[in-house]
Amino acid sequence: MHHNFFYFWITPFLIPVVGFLLLKIPFLKKTRITIDVLLFFTAFLMDLHNVSFKSIVASLIFGFLLMTIIMKISWSALAMKVKLFRYVIVIAGLVIFVAKYGEWMRSSSETVHSWYFPVSVQTHKKNERNFEIRELVMMRKEKNHRVFKFGSTHVSSIFIKWLDSYPVPASYLHAHFRYRWYLDQDAGMTASLIGDVDTLWKLKEVRYVEKRKNFFH
Repeated sequence: MHHNFFYFWITPFLIPVVGFLLLKIPFLKKTRITIDVLLFFTAFLMDLHNVSFKSIVASLIFGFLLMTIIMKISWSALAMKVKLFRYVIVIAGLVIFVAKYGEWMRSSSETVHSWYFPVSVQTHKKNERNFEIRELVMMRKEKNHRVFKFGSTHVSSIFIKWLDSYPVPASYLHAHFRYRWYLDQDAGMTASLIGDVDTLWKLKEVRYVEKRKNFFH
């Protein structure tokens, strides 16, 4: 299985290369700057509202674009007249890249696969909305972690709103769960994570009584 994810290990090296090439493109500079600003503003709004693209591929492409823009800005620091600022930014960027890539390399291929391609374990449709539970299994600090994410999306939307999540206790890392969907008066759509007998946790549409509408839907 590991060899199937070789391209994941080399992907981070493409980011600074593409960022450098984008910096050297001589035409449509103002247009590209405007696009960069719009992309960062979109990312800010999505992070603020805990929203991501419904398509995993779209999320990967969007994240890659953001990272290449950041690297393009870092490369532009080489043109600074003040050498101190230039060296500080370049060295800081190099240290961060090495640290993050080291963390990346210490991860298993299963971790990378789960992080970028989380498994959809359960879906439920209510009127024009789809509710979905995705499972991520990864390794951090040499320990396995299992996380369930609970999201909602309109059938015609390209976004998914993440409503709740639950990190499974270590004793349940390999447990098999059943899911029971129901509409709670206060919490909205709720999915119970049921182990052998008991309900381990409830993933809820809202964690407090609030009626609001997501502008992405």
